[in-house]
Amino acid sequence: MTRSHLREAKARWRMVAALAGALLLVSTAQAQDAKKSAGGEEDASKLAKQTQNPVANLISVPFQNNFNFDTGTKNATVWVLNV
Repeated sequence: MTRSHLREAKARWRMVAALAGALLLVSTAQAQDAKKSAGGEEDASKLAKQTQNPVANLISVPFQNNFNFDTGTKNATVWVLNV
């Protein structure tokens, strides 16, 4: 691998680490907010019931994160985020 390839790979991994850290911070903050809210246990049980209801008014945004190593003629790492 050339130096430019190594720099690109390091930059990609930094970006991945930054995104993972941001997602972790957001999910942790949301969990703490849910615990701090008044009636947090009631909210949690209400949410649990709504998740079991297929016609409940809930929004789901699934993420699928894939890393493909040694891809193509340059043996590059490909990162695919499906939303």
